[in-house]
This record gives sequence, C-alpha cells and structure tokens, in this order.
Amino acid sequence: MAVKPPHAKGSTELDPLTVAREFFEVFGGGPLPAWDEFAHAVSPEYYPAGKVIFDVDEEHPFVYVVLRGAVKIVASDAAGSNHLVGLARAGELVASIQALAPAGLGHFVDQDLLGASWSAGAARGTTDTKAVTLMQTLVGRVDFRDVHSMMTQHGGAWAVVVFNAVAHYAMVEEHRARQLLMLTAEDRYRHFLRRYPDLLGVLPQKDIGSYIGVTPVGISRIAARVREEARRGS
Repeated sequence: MAVKPPHAKGSTELDPLTVAREFFEVFGGGPLPAWDEFAHAVSPEYYPAGKVIFDVDEEHPFVYVVLRGAVKIVASDAAGSNHLVGLARAGELVASIQALAPAGLGHFVDQDLLGASWSAGAARGTTDTKAVTLMQTLVGRVDFRDVHSMMTQHGGAWAVVVFNAVAHYAMVEEHRARQLLMLTAEDRYRHFLRRYPDLLGVLPQKDIGSYIGVTPVGISRIAARVREEARRGS
C-alpha cells in the first residue's frame, strides 16, 4: 500500500507524531478524539538504503508514514521473479493491506465470499509483498492494532479515518489498473517520468519497466526513444 492524502498544513515537519496526526486528521476530516491515548502507537524508525522493512508472509500490523527517503514495494511470482508493484516517497504511506485485514479474508479475493465459512475476527493476516528502502529513509511507524482499537472504542471520526484511507488506496489501485489497461507502454513510461523524476538513477531501468509492465528490452527501447526525442527538442 502506498497512498498519499491531500497535503496537510505543515506536512513538511519531520516529527513523526506530528506528521502522523496530520495524516490521520486529513483522512478523518478534522481533529480526532482521544488522540493522547493513541500517541504511544507512533514511533520513529530510521533505515539505511536497501533495508527490508517487512517481508512476505509476516505478521506485520504496521503502517508507515514516509517522512524522508523512498520505499519500494515488491511482489514475487510463482517462479520467484520479483516485480515492482508500488513506490512511496516522503508524504506517503506504506503497508501491506493483507496484513492489516482480518486473517483469512484474502483467500476470498478470487472466490465468492457470500455463503463462505469465514467470519471477521480480531486476528490479522500476513504480508503478501515486501517493502525495501531505496535510500536512507525516516518513517513514522504506526501500530494498526491501536488504530483498530480506537475505531472500536470511539467510532465516529476514527472509523472515518480507516474508511477514507482504504477508499483512497482503492482509488490509487484503480487508477493504476486503468493506466496498465488503457495507456500505451510509452505513455506509461512518460507518466512515470512525470510522477517520479527524483527516482531516475535510483531505480534500475529494469525495475521501472517492471513497474509499468514492460520487458527489460522494451523499456530500454522506449527510454532510448524518449531520450532521443528530448535531445532533438532541446
């Protein structure tokens, strides 16, 4: 999960608790009740480049607010090949939705949930992706179990926070799916250049190709064509 809410006032502040509160209040639409009860759930974490924040098949009920640096989200296929499926920079969130959701719910993504024996419970699932820092990175780590507890105890604005965060994540994924289905490979590459200019030279070209759904050979040709076009236009 890598989502970015609207910019909140003062969002460049690097104090994890302050930024986390701004994020939650953006999603909640205003001040949240009993914030002081929740503050202990937020902690700063510093990671060097190449650090695995979480790996696949872990119980990891945490959400990360990226304060400085960048993180990539990687998924592996049945053959063991890695695919870049998400990116998060300063001002964005990182988490594995499957690890935050109730245990067992993920089994019904490709099945009919109605009439199933599964029922919601307190236990959470496990991660289905891996998060790795691209550079030295500072995050605010938030324990989602405490978020869930606040939602259960106080409802209202806390429930709105979770709903809007999940809705935003779904919209981001829907937008990405439309791009993969409706844009040409070159258009997807040009969009990546506009969206992530600061990651050029940080991400290997093959990873960029993986992210936009292009083979290593294809991305090499597209990148060369775009560079040549830029050279002629300069």
